[in-house]
Amino acid sequence: MGQGEFVPDGLLTREQAAIMIARAANLKVQSDVAKSKAALSKNYADVNNIGDYSLPYVEAVLKAGVMSGAPIENSKLMSFNPNQYLTRGEVSAIAYRLMQNLKKLPK
Repeated sequence: MGQGEFVPDGLLTREQAAIMIARAANLKVQSDVAKSKAALSKNYADVNNIGDYSLPYVEAVLKAGVMSGAPIENSKLMSFNPNQYLTRGEVSAIAYRLMQNLKKLPK
């Protein structure tokens, strides 16, 4: 999947999903990539695997609690796994959390 290609039948990475979710939910996105990288590096070991363009979007979805990372054994840090493809379970959890944040679920 390259610049300008949609590829509707392609797989979606966690990094790509973060961008789409942050935009669709109109989340507040940091404009300073360096600040986003610094903030994420405090909790995520794989921050260098996240594309610079994506960093503010990843930070936004993590702050909003819509997406989360995976714990790393024997470490205080987490892993975001930006290049891992989303599973159906992850998509379901993300949709649920997003609907909760948007107050679209019945009480």
